Amino acid sequence: MKKNLLLITTLLFTSIVSAQWTELVKMAEERNKPEEYYEYYENGNVKLKAFKDKNTKDGEIVLTGEYIIYYEDGTIQRKGNLVKDIEDGDSYYYNEKGVLTIKGKHTLGVLKSKYVYFENGKIKSINNFENDLLNGEFKEFYESGKLKYHFYYKDNKHHGEGKTYYENGNLQAKGNLIEGKNDGLWQYFYENGTLKSMGNLIEGKQDGLWKYHYDNASLAAEIVYKNGEIVSQKEYDRKEESNTNDYDDMFYWSDSYSSSNEDIDKAFKELTSVRNLQLVSIDEIKNNSGYFGSNNSTTHSFKIKTDESTRKLFASIRYEADKVYYEGRYYYDVLYDVQIIFDDVYEVYQNGDKIEFVFYEDYGFLRRAKPQGEYWSDYVKNEFNFSITIYDDEIREETLKNFKYLVENPIMKRE
Repeated sequence: MKKNLLLITTLLFTSIVSAQWTELVKMAEERNKPEEYYEYYENGNVKLKAFKDKNTKDGEIVLTGEYIIYYEDGTIQRKGNLVKDIEDGDSYYYNEKGVLTIKGKHTLGVLKSKYVYFENGKIKSINNFENDLLNGEFKEFYESGKLKYHFYYKDNKHHGEGKTYYENGNLQAKGNLIEGKNDGLWQYFYENGTLKSMGNLIEGKQDGLWKYHYDNASLAAEIVYKNGEIVSQKEYDRKEESNTNDYDDMFYWSDSYSSSNEDIDKAFKELTSVRNLQLVSIDEIKNNSGYFGSNNSTTHSFKIKTDESTRKLFASIRYEADKVYYEGRYYYDVLYDVQIIFDDVYEVYQNGDKIEFVFYEDYGFLRRAKPQGEYWSDYVKNEFNFSITIYDDEIREETLKNFKYLVENPIMKRE
């Protein structure tokens, strides 16, 4: 009986203590719970709805928690979160029609994330912030959703590669920026994709040779600048596009050289430019000549031509040799023909020095080009033929295998 009484007393005491503790917790939560805070327009409509921190001095207003700012007509203008009056977390901004215009995020008052701007409900631009400064990628879009600007920021200034586009998706301009100023090679294009002008800038000022083209790609002018001022200029009459398959602009070079590096270098210096293209690099051809070993008499024949209407560069390369030495063996009567179709060729500069040529693939005939000093991953694989006449029957089969492997798996390194 006494044990039961003790158990009942214990349970009753525990229940009373638990109820008191729960009540104390509720009282503490109620006491610390932010108090709703409002500000109003003169017409009586709510201007601001937020929560006031109670743990402040008498008369002091410190806002903490979710908040909403309204337009005078009651439409939401902005909403987010505060920690002791400091923006923290996601923020949303709306226009007077209630359509979202900006979405971003603060970390204790500091912008450290992506900020997305909207127009008519569609993404207008995307910025990236770090420590309240624009840093990183920036994109702006047309109303159609197509990319308009693509730049990079560093400490609130454009820095790095920049590109602008027409609404049809064609490139309008591209180049490099340093601390907000155009610096380095810049290229500008017509809406149809034809190169309009190209040249170098130093701290936003044109410097050196600039070439200007008509919208049909024919050369319009060549102007030399220094520190933004014209030094000399030459203008050209517009040339109409040809509707025939004839290629008026033809450069032809044919000669015999030993395949030593010195002679090959001398030969390729003669192959410099073709009208409508800034520069034609013949590194691809030069590297292929390495297939024929060294110190052997080889004939290299080249035909370079461009089509005014398409601005494509065509190359026809033919190698002939009486005797070729490769991996300890001589091969005889070698004929090697290649037909290549190039797209535009651009020079790439870094700190004023040429570092690579970039070949844009067209029709799959020419593969990728890489910076000087690196290995090429592919060469020409299509639209070519070669014939080999070998008088030594013992090495005929092995020779054919070797040449096939060299064509499909080039190992030459750019010099």
